[in-house]
Amino acid sequence: MIWLALLTITLLPQTDDLDLLKSRLRSDRSDVRAAAIRRLGEMNRLEATQLLPDLLLDPNAYVRDTCFVTLGKIDDGPAVDYLINEGMRRGESQIKVSLAEWADTTRPPGGAPGLLRLLKDRSPAVRLAAAEALARIGDPSVAADLEKALREKDGGVRARMLLAFARLAPEMASKRVRKGLSHRHWQIRVAAVIAAGNCLEGAEAVEAGRDALRDKAWPVRAAAIELLRDSKNRSAVEPLIAALEMKGRLGEDAYQALMRLTGMDLPPEADLWLRWWALQEDSFRPAESGPKGDSPRKTRTALRYHGVPVVSRRIAFILDRSGSMRDPLEKGGRGTKFEFARKELSRVIDELPEKALFNIYFYSDEVSSWKKRATPAHRQSRLEARSFLDRQRAKGYTNLYGALVAGLDDLEVDTIYLLSDGGPSRGDVIFTERILHRVGRRNRIRRVVIHTIDTGSSRWHQAYLLKELAKGSGGRYFRLHEE
Repeated sequence: MIWLALLTITLLPQTDDLDLLKSRLRSDRSDVRAAAIRRLGEMNRLEATQLLPDLLLDPNAYVRDTCFVTLGKIDDGPAVDYLINEGMRRGESQIKVSLAEWADTTRPPGGAPGLLRLLKDRSPAVRLAAAEALARIGDPSVAADLEKALREKDGGVRARMLLAFARLAPEMASKRVRKGLSHRHWQIRVAAVIAAGNCLEGAEAVEAGRDALRDKAWPVRAAAIELLRDSKNRSAVEPLIAALEMKGRLGEDAYQALMRLTGMDLPPEADLWLRWWALQEDSFRPAESGPKGDSPRKTRTALRYHGVPVVSRRIAFILDRSGSMRDPLEKGGRGTKFEFARKELSRVIDELPEKALFNIYFYSDEVSSWKKRATPAHRQSRLEARSFLDRQRAKGYTNLYGALVAGLDDLEVDTIYLLSDGGPSRGDVIFTERILHRVGRRNRIRRVVIHTIDTGSSRWHQAYLLKELAKGSGGRYFRLHEE
């Protein structure tokens, strides 16, 4: 039982005996190992810190994340120097990625030399984490080194490298951004559009956004809508009105962008906006914020999934099937959370437009999917999807991060509906801030909106994770049941 395990750890005596802590680090119990890690962090000295990098490889996610959080609290000079000069030289990519992320979040003094070494690592994940940490630290002396890293062959890695470079040195990056706007890799075009708002002058940035609205890749168009929205420029109004004609999520994005840019609360119809613009163009001033009240919640669809509008035609439905989903949704109510979730999804699948693409993911300890990628909502597809739903059973733990990665990896998907009833307990990372950090970085180029449906989380940090996942991606959080 959890309470008994916590009581046991509480009763463990505090100790500065490194040999005793080393023995606890070898315990079969993850909670004992985690408690020992926290104690090593409290000691805050070199001898204790030297034991921590290996714990970033622990098979248990709770122990790994505890180690990462503990590293963030260390401020002893020799201990920090050890992590930079020795820890970042370790052979395991997992350790080097975690230490680069540690530098990203803590910005340690003297961290740049270690990160510059990681820029030359064989692993793309290590190089990328190092570049993003260098941009976060903000030392302009490393700008030339970061620019050299843009030789990456992988389009996705190179795109995020470009964003890091543009953040660190906007003026130096402007030429790269201009070239990136017409690059053959769509990921680099997305990065260039995102960076244009920071690296190019106002009129040039708006022009880049106007051109990108015609791009064949939807993530580029999504980035263009955001660029125009945030430009605070009158020249952005007309292209956003034209973008209202886009189908699916992008038309909705343009509508929300228009309301935020203008402060107006008009229906999502281009002719009405054009008539308004003809009267207001000469005197127009961008709004400080969007319409007051709940106006931006309006959408152009009647279809709802657990109360959240379904405007996209490129959808991944991700459902929690952990053991706690066997609990009732509400006392004396509509059966278990899982039964209700399956029934609701089956209804929505029946009402999807035939031209919509969709996929279904379930997660507990592992992640499973109905198809390898999003599939057209034809009659046969709906029958197969409902059969897949009927075969699912709730059991096991909660690999929420793994499910999100699976959904984000389908390049057809522009919108995720994530349903969960609790906190992550399995996967590469499980702590809230680590999940938000990694999903946020991964999604900067993908531009996926993540809506979250909370079926009754019992702790504040569980609801906080779902709220922040939605907020950070432009999605909505909806709680089905208040305790």
